[in-house]
Amino acid sequence: TLHYTTMDHARFQTQGYHVFQPAFLSPEGLRHAQARVATVYQRLHPKADPLRLYNLHQCGESWVQALAHHPTVTAIVEQHCGPDFYFYLSHVISKQPRSTYAVPWHQDYRTKGGLLHCSIWIALDDVDEENGCVCCVPKGHANGALPTQDEGHIDFTSVLDEKDVVGGGSSGGSSGGSGGRRTLDAGPG
Repeated sequence: TLHYTTMDHARFQTQGYHVFQPAFLSPEGLRHAQARVATVYQRLHPKADPLRLYNLHQCGESWVQALAHHPTVTAIVEQHCGPDFYFYLSHVISKQPRSTYAVPWHQDYRTKGGLLHCSIWIALDDVDEENGCVCCVPKGHANGALPTQDEGHIDFTSVLDEKDVVGGGSSGGSSGGSGGRRTLDAGPG
């Protein structure tokens, strides 16, 4: 059963992220999500970018909407954002084994003003530092929007100190949540 205690939330507010233990999805929920995402990829238009599938919940994948509106999930989000929030975006990234693609360092919600935001990342496969787990900078959310340089995309590498980065392995069904303006990436793999 997914738990998120007052102490978890206090740690979340201090660190800017939280790793849910035990797994965010049940074994049955994980199998269902994996099967549905596999079906989406089988039906994908040949010109679609498999690394950038957005808003599946608006394309007939009702399980995404059901997960986002599950009472436990909404209770967690409400602790961070307050009672008036909405489901803004779903995004699936599928990287093949040994892919050279890496999600670059970025900050979610850089341009959303003073609104509170919450992202929940769910691994559908086992991930580790070699195959692209999420990494973040603890307490990075407290620094506000970082200065950037234009490298063809918004780039933060000149202002990051690698010793401040945390990341690690996750089993399929595991999840992490973060507040707005977290600084994170997912390496190649």
